[in-house]
Amino acid sequence: MADLNIYAAKLPTWEGKLGNFTETPNDLGGATNCGITLNTFIGYRRQMQLPTPTVDDLKNLSYTEWLAILKADFWDKWQGDLLENQSVAECCVEFLWGSGMQGIKIPQRLLGLIDDGIVGNATVAAVNDQNQQEFHAQLVNAKISFINQLILNHPEQEKFRNGWMRRVNAFTFAP
Repeated sequence: MADLNIYAAKLPTWEGKLGNFTETPNDLGGATNCGITLNTFIGYRRQMQLPTPTVDDLKNLSYTEWLAILKADFWDKWQGDLLENQSVAECCVEFLWGSGMQGIKIPQRLLGLIDDGIVGNATVAAVNDQNQQEFHAQLVNAKISFINQLILNHPEQEKFRNGWMRRVNAFTFAP
């Protein structure tokens, strides 16, 4: 089974370390610390019935809370602990991380399932029943198509293409 901690250890390569706060003009994600956007942080805190965070709270995000958000809002939404292949689990979670709910709906369509954006037993079983290497390749291609369409719809995002493509291609398949 896949392991969140293996995935989490890879993210600083792409998101920087905690305290790597950015608020890049034209970035659709807005204010971000180590890949966690302010909107994601607000949603997480709301779920946990905690006070609404500010930009300063985001700037001072702790590792414990960062990992809890990663688990609750990304890994658990993909049922990562139930996916059999680490590479496929990481690719699925990466799709959600960088694409929002389309990162669940598009893979569900690839699997021939209803694209409801909820990873339940049927989605987990369908993922695990696939040829893992082939499904990983399908996910990578779908993510690249998503990026290309996003840039077509939002040309100001072109400046992020090379970084996004490096990241997509960095999560390679391993049996």
